[in-house]
Amino acid sequence: MEIAIGELASLIKRLTGSASPIVHVPYEAVYGPGFEDTRRRLPSIARAQRVLGYSPKVFLEDGLKRTVAWWQEHHRP
Repeated sequence: MEIAIGELASLIKRLTGSASPIVHVPYEAVYGPGFEDTRRRLPSIARAQRVLGYSPKVFLEDGLKRTVAWWQEHHRP
């Protein structure tokens, strides 16, 4: 599944109930002028599937919900 970083940030914000703004920081502000980065990454799990027999069993949103629930259980005062 492909997801843009902005979409992922929005999803996490929604799942956590956060009121924090999502701030877009230009690459140049962090890394300086002339910095170039890959704008799109598409990692593949093909090798893990082939070598280890791995296959994902949890969808991204479900996994994030579980992670948020665990964090809230273990880190809330």
